[in-house]
Amino acid sequence: DLGCGEGQLGFVLREVYPHARLLGVDKDATAIERAREHAASLHLANTNFIAADVEQELPAGPFDLVYASTIMMHTHQLAKVVQLVYEAMAPGGCFWIKELHPLLAESAVVPAYQQAVRTMQAGMAKLGAHPQASSELLTLLPQAGFVAVQHIETEVYPLGGQNPDGRASLAAAVGSWYNARMMIQQLTGTDAKEIERLCVETLNAATVNEIGTQPWSNIVARKPLAEEKN
Repeated sequence: DLGCGEGQLGFVLREVYPHARLLGVDKDATAIERAREHAASLHLANTNFIAADVEQELPAGPFDLVYASTIMMHTHQLAKVVQLVYEAMAPGGCFWIKELHPLLAESAVVPAYQQAVRTMQAGMAKLGAHPQASSELLTLLPQAGFVAVQHIETEVYPLGGQNPDGRASLAAAVGSWYNARMMIQQLTGTDAKEIERLCVETLNAATVNEIGTQPWSNIVARKPLAEEKN
């Protein structure tokens, strides 16, 4: 589990694959310590968490499944991480990636939301991140040697309205814009007050009715077996 944080998704993977060995990797040492404590409290065998920077190196493996949820867009060396994963995987193993959908901005009908998403993505790009990672990966994965690269599913969640899922999606989006408004200002030149205005307009528009959806891409690629390389 790349970029595992405190291990929330890793623990779900252990439920899905109860006989597997789970290894979570994250460079936040505090989060890793909490993940270890949680695993110990659940008495989970074959479960470990290590603090490491996935842009520098990965554990040797080999791994049958590598899962990366919303971490690839934050890396500065996207192609290098893909190559490191390829080298750490067992032949026939799968690399499962969840990232923002390329059409995230267009998925809502409110102009303020669309503008805020594009401004946030511009700031990420200025930092060297990859806000369009899901599109880039469709090229980078085959270049690294992966086969059967598939955009297998688009997860779609409501945005705003009275639905708890819609409120949660909206709160996460608007909260990220607001908390990053000073950094966005420094990176893009967009005034922090403008970001606040976009937050308010989006919230006002979405208080009663849904304003669209929040889509996520799921991409799966497989490392070929030895005989497939011949």
